[in-house]
Amino acid sequence: MPTPISPITTQPGDVSLLRRDLCALVAALQREPAALRRDGQLTKAELLRLNEGLLVREDLTGVRSEDRAGRLAFLGFLARQTGLVIEREDRLVPAEGASICFSDPVSQQVADLWQCWYAATIWDDLRHVSSLRVKQTPSHPLVVHDPAAVRRRALTVLARVLAPGAWVPLTDAVDAVSEHDPAFLRHPESARWEICDAATGRDLAPARYWDLVEGALLRFLLTGPLHWLGCISLGYDADGVLAFCALTPLGAHLLGLSETPWLPSAPEPLVIQPNFEVVAPFHADLGAVLRLERLAELVQDGPARVYRLTRDRFRAALDAGASPQALLAFLTDAGAAPLPQNVAYTLREWAGQYGRVRLELATLLRVDDEILMRELESSRRLAPLLGEALSGTTHAVAAENVEALAARLREDGYMPHVDGDPPAPTATGRLHLAQREVVPLLAAAYALLRQSSGPPRRGALRVDDDLAALVARLERRLSPAARAQAERQAHEWLHELAR
Repeated sequence: MPTPISPITTQPGDVSLLRRDLCALVAALQREPAALRRDGQLTKAELLRLNEGLLVREDLTGVRSEDRAGRLAFLGFLARQTGLVIEREDRLVPAEGASICFSDPVSQQVADLWQCWYAATIWDDLRHVSSLRVKQTPSHPLVVHDPAAVRRRALTVLARVLAPGAWVPLTDAVDAVSEHDPAFLRHPESARWEICDAATGRDLAPARYWDLVEGALLRFLLTGPLHWLGCISLGYDADGVLAFCALTPLGAHLLGLSETPWLPSAPEPLVIQPNFEVVAPFHADLGAVLRLERLAELVQDGPARVYRLTRDRFRAALDAGASPQALLAFLTDAGAAPLPQNVAYTLREWAGQYGRVRLELATLLRVDDEILMRELESSRRLAPLLGEALSGTTHAVAAENVEALAARLREDGYMPHVDGDPPAPTATGRLHLAQREVVPLLAAAYALLRQSSGPPRRGALRVDDDLAALVARLERRLSPAARAQAERQAHEWLHELAR
């Protein structure tokens, strides 16, 4: 029976799904930062929590680490690399200005996401193929496996067999790379490979297993990152088997196969209703959605999200430093129509009530008698640090003035007793470095890692997995250009050492 030329059912490539889930990921971290393991990856509990907030959820059964999570791992990689999230005190948190990034032109956001993956060296597609377990050790200390170069070679051949809107069997796409560039991943002088079947442990390093290694990588590229980025649509045969792929207009544009510019869907405004519910349509401005997350409660998830404006969330936004005028202006500008009168009136009423009753942190200054208090009040050095007089022997002291007041009292010979005197500061164990300081540190780590991976030599240092974890953490702090600089510096050091 001849192979059908078109699928029975299809799954269109849609980058909007990826952008929506990136926004959902950042929104979930706004509500609650995520705990990280020592190696910088999300814990299993956090993977499950974040996965629940996505439009496209994946089965995480048996997944023990972030790098084996498939699409969720890809989202985490993009969020880190584009600066939407950062690591802070062993937590993954949203970066300042994430909402601004999501309000950039959609075409620019998509181009940035594409370039982030296309040029990435810290994201190795091969390591995310679920059917494989891979370990690479350089055959020469100066040889570096370059995932970006592998990616470019594969895409160069795939671009020859893919055309916008034309369905191609997945086997044909894989066979084209096998015919035109079979060594796109492995060649004799590149690296020694330890590759095994994830299920059986069978050694797949020999070249005769090309389809199980290189073929599996190509199928992952087509059905994973290229599909998630909206470049490839997928098709299924009559038995429900994934068997076809087709290049989308966006894919043709990003691969340079079409001169027609790609035009995203126009942003849709928020819909603010008289019942205080706010509907964020599928194509809403995601920057506005992130701002709305701080102002309203999510009551219904899905392609169109529904939020509810509440007094508590409005107060929390004001506590965070927003002004009532700015919040009202945001809702007015982001909405499809003027604010319903009852909503505008209620928000202004909440704003008017805010701060009429205040709770302030303060310390009490108590003295034995009123004469001593008048003496302190008459001091030009001490009086400015005293707050409201509560009695003849008691003053309130603002929290920010306590330390200075205690110091001045000691200097003036009063010998105050301070309840709950804080202990002397101790080192936190964290080292804060500028990027220019991280580059040589990463270069040294690269050099040690490559030196240790070769055959044992007299005087050579041996390192353990902690160094590999350090390299991963340092790489996440640097831009692609800075990482390339570190690699060049490591290369130069090792070259000098070899001489």
